[in-house]
Formats: sequence, C-alpha cells, structure tokens
Amino acid sequence: MDYLDVPVIDFSNAYSEKINERFKLAEEIGNVVTNIGFLVLSNHGVNLDVVKKAQQQVSAFFSLPTDKKKEFSPKSKSYYRGYFGMETGNLGATLGDKEALPDLREYFTLNRELGPACDDYYKTGLAQEIFIPNIWPDNTLPEFKIALLEYYREMEALAERIMRMFALSLGVDEFWFSSKIDKHMTNLVAANYPEQKNSYSPSQIRAGSHTDYGSLTILKAENKPGLQVKNKLGEWKDVPIVDNSFIVNLGDLMSYWTGGKWVSNIHRVINPKTKDSNSDRQSIVFFHQPNFDAVIETIPGLEKSSKYPTTTAYEHLMSKINKMNKTSKFNEIGE
Repeated sequence: MDYLDVPVIDFSNAYSEKINERFKLAEEIGNVVTNIGFLVLSNHGVNLDVVKKAQQQVSAFFSLPTDKKKEFSPKSKSYYRGYFGMETGNLGATLGDKEALPDLREYFTLNRELGPACDDYYKTGLAQEIFIPNIWPDNTLPEFKIALLEYYREMEALAERIMRMFALSLGVDEFWFSSKIDKHMTNLVAANYPEQKNSYSPSQIRAGSHTDYGSLTILKAENKPGLQVKNKLGEWKDVPIVDNSFIVNLGDLMSYWTGGKWVSNIHRVINPKTKDSNSDRQSIVFFHQPNFDAVIETIPGLEKSSKYPTTTAYEHLMSKINKMNKTSKFNEIGE
C-alpha cells in the first residue's frame, strides 16, 4: 500500500505477548515508513498525566518574559542546553539550502540527567563533552525539572518499544537495536512558535524544510496546524494531530541502517494563516539518538547504497547541528 497521507496506527499490539500480533504491527509500521516515514501512534501506553504536566510546565516557561528566559541560556556556543531564542537555528540549512532563513521559533533543550554514580561510559573522552549537565529554571519554575524528566523517561520507554517493532519489521531479532541505544544521547526539545506580530520575509517560516538527524522522533504537539510532510508525489501534506496520540517520524539514521529502504522524510512547520492571538504553537519533541559511538551501517541482509556510507551517531548529528547553528543570533551566544 502506498501511503500519501500520514496514517494513524494503533500501537497496542506492541505490548502483546503474542509474537504474531507484534509481527503484524511491525509489518504495518514498516510499510508506512517505507512510503512516507511519518505515522501517528494511538494506544501508545504513555501515562497521559505525565504528558499533561509536561505541557503545562512548557507553557509556563514560554510565558515568561524574554529577559527571564534568557537567564537560562547557555554561556557558551558549545554548551547545547537550556534556552535558545528566536531565529537562533536554521533547519533549512541542514539540507544545504543556502537561501534558507532562520526559524521563527524559540526552544529549550535538555538531555539525559546523569548522577555522579553513573556508568563509566559517560565519564571518558568524548562522552564528557556530550553528557554535560542540564540547565534548569529551578527557582523560577520548581516543577519544571520534575515534569520534564518524567516525560523524558516515558519517551525513552516508548522509543525503545518502537525500535523493537522496527527490528521485527526489518527481519532481525526484536532486540537488535538494544545495544545501540541503551546509552543514547537523546535531546528533548520544547519548542515555541509565538504569535507572529512582526512582519517577516514570505520565505521565512517557523521551521524550515529538513529531515531529523537520529533514529526516530516522537512529537507531542498542541492541536494546531502547521506541521507538514512531503509525500512521494512531492505534495505537502498536513500531519494530523489526534487527541491522546503522538506523531512519530524516522530520522536519517534509519535510512542509513536500511540502505535507503526506509524514508527519513522532509518536513517543515509553516506559518499560521492568520495573526490572531491563538496562532502561537508549542510542541515537545524527543529526538531519539543512539549511543554516540554506535556504528551506523546497513543492516546485514539489506541492500547497501553508496548514498548511506558507514558513520557514527555522533558524527552524523554534529554534521547537521553545525549547519543548523550557523546564524547570527546563535553567534551572539558566549564564547
């Protein structure tokens, strides 16, 4: 079946003890991601109270005055945590679009919260540069950290379950990806697209056309339009936002792992059609990334492609991040 629109998939069989039911779901998911790379998951098993609390705290943070939000910005461009203001990033540039303009969004990013007793894996070499402490607005919003970390843990579990379905769909052991994601370096990004009171260039949008960088993305968005994906016919299609569900899409590394069989699809967030007071938009995005040293190469048994050479999760991530952050506003961040 060719999917030209983003389908809603009932994920409940992912938790079934019957392998044939898990296989059936995996086959359905595999067909979707081969065609359009996006799906909406219902019956996903995530605690909805945790989702609600996270959304409330994200809304509270972005309601703060800009100067207050800036107090939680990183002091160095190499410290990728905390608050980043409007037009800081340029997602369109990650696909080589030299005409792309910076994104009309602000965001707050965090990664895994590690204690002093963490595994030695996180304490050596490159790991010390990657797993730096998060920035938290503790005194301003004391519940923010608790809510976002609970949400992060729920997303970790869901991402692991989705990766198991991916493995079954690809004809390998259900836990084939486990050793490649058990020490993942996933950033969770809370994004805000404010009401557009100012005039911008017609070609400047909320998030420029791009693909995601990691293995998969899990997005929880408000029930407001804007997210679009390009289908096989080159048409921009609205991604449906369904109550109590998540939007899931493939990242680039799944294309690398499958030799291009699966689609890390181009998507964007367009500007609202009106400038009314309800045109702001928020989302919480879990950009699932494998272990930083995971070698990403075509899964044995799948056809290889020279378009997807062997890389590592970290190498690919940084090649994209460095392009995204080449903006004047990003350069205003400290040394």
